[in-house]
Amino acid sequence: MRNRRLRALAGMAALTLAGAGLAGCTAVAPPDQIGLYYYQGSVEGNRFDHCFLPGQTDAEPINDYVVWLPTNTRYWRYALDDKADVKAGIKVAGLPRKGETTGKNVDVFSQTALNLNTNCGKDEKAADSPLVQYWERTGRRFGAGWGGENSTDEGRNLKGEPGWDAMMVALVDVSLQAAIRDVAGKYDPDAMVGNAPGVRASMQAEIGRRFQENLNRAAGGPDYFCGPTFPRGKHAPWPEIADDGVTKIKKEGPCPPVEVTITNITGDPAVQAATNEKFAARERATAALIGAQSLLDVRDKLATALGDPNFVRYLLEQERTKQIQLAEQERTKQAEICAEKPGCVVRVGPGVDADRTP
Repeated sequence: MRNRRLRALAGMAALTLAGAGLAGCTAVAPPDQIGLYYYQGSVEGNRFDHCFLPGQTDAEPINDYVVWLPTNTRYWRYALDDKADVKAGIKVAGLPRKGETTGKNVDVFSQTALNLNTNCGKDEKAADSPLVQYWERTGRRFGAGWGGENSTDEGRNLKGEPGWDAMMVALVDVSLQAAIRDVAGKYDPDAMVGNAPGVRASMQAEIGRRFQENLNRAAGGPDYFCGPTFPRGKHAPWPEIADDGVTKIKKEGPCPPVEVTITNITGDPAVQAATNEKFAARERATAALIGAQSLLDVRDKLATALGDPNFVRYLLEQERTKQIQLAEQERTKQAEICAEKPGCVVRVGPGVDADRTP
């Protein structure tokens, strides 16, 4: 029967066999993983004891085991490059137009960034802390952890990256697709593809909130996953974007929300080319309208001014001055030409003669 006394005896035996012994009785945590140290035995059962922090040393498990979970930021990407998790976009139907039963399809590309909430509660020993609850209620069933001992059931359940990927598909991907489809259906497809002002920012804000709600529900807890600015054991500020895509609301807490970024939205190539031209034509039409309005404003102001005798007198005086200046310029020009021709007389305008050359 395994119990604490047997563990102690086993530990003493290990020390004796090791000579100096200390090197074989400690374990070092990886710098980007946190360990959940579990007791396992016929007396203790199978229960969590404490968290094993990144980069620290702890007792080498004897008949017990450690489950290692990542502390780094994890990503889930919809993109067209070879490193994408899904080499495609999420195909969704936009808002139908009048007379249409369904809107045009678009492909939404995105990046989701998240961290596990690695808080372990008071003295790193709280069994009801977010990290322990995440593992026991969610992570374990996917095998989304590392370590354990092969001789234990726990060790056989750990799958490392394949287990983590399976969890990301079941929780993150499904929650993300549902959020994007719900939100994108409210927006005009051309506006999404053409990146009309404010559209993608507004979509991204609403998708982020919907996704977090979906993820919490699927994972079985409200704070298992946080955003990439997660500050273990502290509070962090973050800006929450309102539905208008512009207004920022300052928030603060121990678990910032998971970040969802819309990286691109595309449609059918032929439809997208037509959409781009439509937006370009709209911009040209807007510029032309502004120009025409400016001309109308000038015309209206001029018509008003022409009804003022003083303004009319001013215009006539300006025109007379202009004509005199032009005549003087012409006389000077002709005089220079005439100076090279004997007997030449320069006449500029009625009754205005240039000096006769000798």
